[in-house]
Amino acid sequence: MSSASRIVKPGEGREFRVLGNTFLLKVTAAETQDAYSVFEIASPPRGGIPPHINTREAETHIVLQGRYGFQLAAETHEVGPGAVFYLPRGIVHGFHVLGPEHGRMIVIPSPGSNNEAFVAKLAERFGDALPAGGPDPATWEALAALAREYGSPPALPSG
Repeated sequence: MSSASRIVKPGEGREFRVLGNTFLLKVTAAETQDAYSVFEIASPPRGGIPPHINTREAETHIVLQGRYGFQLAAETHEVGPGAVFYLPRGIVHGFHVLGPEHGRMIVIPSPGSNNEAFVAKLAERFGDALPAGGPDPATWEALAALAREYGSPPALPSG
């Protein structure tokens, strides 16, 4: 538990490599008494996070760089730097970078500790990248089971 002020410079933070993205944990839940965390997520072209539902935290996403396709419930929005998305618990969401440049955004989960633990476990268990064609069925099920354990089940397409 900390209440000390501090500055986190560009490129600083605890790094996690998850599904082709680089997460930098800039402000921890412990520092905010679990009110929130702050992550910076850098994604390669066409990279991102698949659609899922957060059942334990709300999130705010702030686009810093690049163009994104951002799924919010049943709609996809094309956005660029300066766009802000607030997601209460229970809303399907996901994002991917559009075009040839990298994307970067700030994500603020609230409360923060569950999301921090989930990102750390994803990095530990699955590492940086998935095969270009996506994971094999066994890996996908293991990933989905872990997501459910942390209250962020994948939102699978119907059909």
